[in-house]
Amino acid sequence: MYHTREYHSPSFFSGFRPALSACSLLLVLLLSACGLGGGSTGTVSTPTGGSTTATTQPTSIPTQPPTSVPVQPTSAPATNLTNYTGNGFTIGYPAGWTIEKVSPSAASVIFINPTRTIEFIVTVSPNPNANSATSVALDPLVPAMQSKPHYQKVDLASNTTIGGESWDQTGAIGDLPYNGQPVSTKVIAMALNRPAHDANTKMYKIQFSAPAKDFDQTENTAFQPMLQSFKFV
Repeated sequence: MYHTREYHSPSFFSGFRPALSACSLLLVLLLSACGLGGGSTGTVSTPTGGSTTATTQPTSIPTQPPTSVPVQPTSAPATNLTNYTGNGFTIGYPAGWTIEKVSPSAASVIFINPTRTIEFIVTVSPNPNANSATSVALDPLVPAMQSKPHYQKVDLASNTTIGGESWDQTGAIGDLPYNGQPVSTKVIAMALNRPAHDANTKMYKIQFSAPAKDFDQTENTAFQPMLQSFKFV
């Protein structure tokens, strides 16, 4: 099933980290070293009797200590997570987020951020002998999002690895209602059967969404740490 929910208006996140000053300093030092031409000599005059003899002595050139330029991190920042144990899995969720379940036996658990603009859903349902393919869980997302204004397909690999196993995945962008207003929202969903074919097979589905303009930031700070913390038990 594809989930949609009503939220408050999303907040705007922005910012940048200028590195121009560090790069400019390094460039100046390099150009200075080239201009001085390391290894050049000077001439010193020494009087002897009434004549002047020119002798050459090496002239040392002061060198600047190497300047290090800070490297920007490429991995997701560390996030403090609170552990949650569900039906056959454990996962961590960020501080300040809340958990919603319709009932203790409900198939889905929903993790929601403090502004209620971002959600991460884990659904576990019985699927004996894997009678239903994971496409049963993922296929409804596409037509559901295609019916929304400004629909876009998200370019994703067909599979991804979570908890050491391969999941099918799909994604889409479209306008969803937030506090009565349409907001462009990016949704990613993934699913797998585990065990692959067994009387006790369960279908696991993960779906997470955020306003499209905030999705990349949220993926770094919340979604990826949560996915990396997911483990089967």
